[in-house]
Amino acid sequence: MPSNVDWKGLKRWFQAAVIILSVVFMGYYFRRHGEELLRLKDIGVINALYLVGIFAAVNVIVSYKLFLILRHLQLTNITFWRWFQVFIVSRFINFHFSQGATFYRILKLKKSYDFAYTKAFGMLVFSNWAEMVANLAVTNILLLFLPDGSRINKSMVLYVLFILLSLVLVSPYLLKKIVAILPAASRMAGWAKNKLVDLAQSVLDQIHNTKLLAQYIALTLITLMLFNLSVYVCFYAIRNPLDPLQTLLFTIVLLLSRSVNVTPGNIGLTELICGYFSQYLGATVGSGIIVSGIIRIVEYIMLGLGMLCFHQTVNLSRK
Repeated sequence: MPSNVDWKGLKRWFQAAVIILSVVFMGYYFRRHGEELLRLKDIGVINALYLVGIFAAVNVIVSYKLFLILRHLQLTNITFWRWFQVFIVSRFINFHFSQGATFYRILKLKKSYDFAYTKAFGMLVFSNWAEMVANLAVTNILLLFLPDGSRINKSMVLYVLFILLSLVLVSPYLLKKIVAILPAASRMAGWAKNKLVDLAQSVLDQIHNTKLLAQYIALTLITLMLFNLSVYVCFYAIRNPLDPLQTLLFTIVLLLSRSVNVTPGNIGLTELICGYFSQYLGATVGSGIIVSGIIRIVEYIMLGLGMLCFHQTVNLSRK
């Protein structure tokens, strides 16, 4: 007889192992390069205030991007201010639970605003799709202008990123095709198939709305520039500035590393990815870890304060 596997338990152990290994590696690195940590004292109040202002603007714009989708999906009984509170709370939850933001937003919209699960999940799928398309497209364009003397193998990276961008672009259409041929051998299977069909169609409807797609990608590029500014401030503050192109490439890698959570908030993984990538850009591994860590800490503090202000939003009762 097959044994029952505790997948949730395995997931927790796996996440704990990833976090512990990441912390051990970073501890070992900074034990050998302790001088890099001393740069933290150079950040200063002014740079910290810059970061607070930048991330405040980013959160407002990102929440408004999602609010545009909600309006497109005809959810009219929620104001932007109410949605902004839901957004801030969900982002704070995401620091503690993998995909916590996704599940909280879906549940909150259903329980409090009677918004269909399929539509809510479709909104989040579309938003992630548009973010990845915009970021990958910008990365491909930037790599064309990367100096030949860079340590990055441009040809290989462009080839991989072009394939990845192509796959992301066609993925919603592939999803619809795959769902259409799925068997429905039982009533439950038929119900699940119908929900997947609705999900795929909801995502495609949003993609085919030219105005919505243009607005969303335009706002995504604005937030990318703001996030890029925050990365520049961090590298400048620790006295290891990158040039504008390198800064933007680092920013995109940082954002892509947070697209899918393996650990809560991808803590540990994001720092290691950014650390090694910063080395390829001519900085040190420690610089990348420190910059991504600074950004995580500032975001956490700001979202934590937001959670204290909007804690009543956690209630899932109907409005």
